[in-house]
Amino acid sequence: MDISTIRCFVSVARCLNFTKAARECHITQTAMSKKINSLENELGAALFYRDNRQVELTPAGIEFLSRSGVLLEAYADAVYHTQNVANGFESSLKLGIGVYEHLILHNVLSQYASVFPKADIICSQFLYKALAEHLNDHLIDIIISTDQYLQQIPNAEYIVLDEQPWRFICSQKHPLASGGSIRLSEFSKECFITMNDGTDEQIRRNYIPHGFTFRRFYRVNSYNTKLLMTRAGLGISIVPQFVVPYLPKDLCTLDTSPPYRVRKFVAAWLRDNNNPAVKNFTDILASAIGRPDFLQSPPPDTH
Repeated sequence: MDISTIRCFVSVARCLNFTKAARECHITQTAMSKKINSLENELGAALFYRDNRQVELTPAGIEFLSRSGVLLEAYADAVYHTQNVANGFESSLKLGIGVYEHLILHNVLSQYASVFPKADIICSQFLYKALAEHLNDHLIDIIISTDQYLQQIPNAEYIVLDEQPWRFICSQKHPLASGGSIRLSEFSKECFITMNDGTDEQIRRNYIPHGFTFRRFYRVNSYNTKLLMTRAGLGISIVPQFVVPYLPKDLCTLDTSPPYRVRKFVAAWLRDNNNPAVKNFTDILASAIGRPDFLQSPPPDTH
């Protein structure tokens, strides 16, 4: 078994077509079939049901596919660290951030790069569930994230970065923008713009314990599309308090009673991660938490 064979398997599993997968991997269909047959012989299990009309994964194929991504990531990680050593880097750090954390991390990252100039840094952005999964699979050293999925990482250590209430926002043209404190129960008449991809009922269950829900949900898949829909007046949405200084001028925040406390922001890492860069970075991060500019940096000048 080699990396190229695993890549070929993943391609066939994605395309469910040997001809398309062979084209994607720049090999002939015959070579692709030989690679898959060789892999099945080595594993002692059929990975695909195949006939003249269709190709489908077997239960064993589904299981191997679920683990193939980790194998390929581990190989890429080994190549990455080896090349770092060859290029003169003394350490490397893989950071993962979520939807909003780029707005609070720049000063800390700048300080870390200044103190450790020979450290290589990779920073990637994911949704919060994927962040937790990547950390659990040792694919990321540190995640800067909400605490939403921390319970799924039993080996995690973390420090709290922010626990301020979240803020509801709306367009300046929205009726709720007229001012005054709003009871959370009043949102039952409103449309809500969310990045949650669950069903309406699943989303509603998140808010019922806080004493309110919404009339309708609009789903988006990024922070920018959330802002777009909110600015268009299609509904209200929520953002962390530290995002407020960066909001477009045609959006306003809503004062709610009581304040809406939902999730904390944390930096998390695995307890058994022996990469010294983890301690170096988290030490700098911990020292920054108490500084006034950590969560209150002025928005960048865009002019």
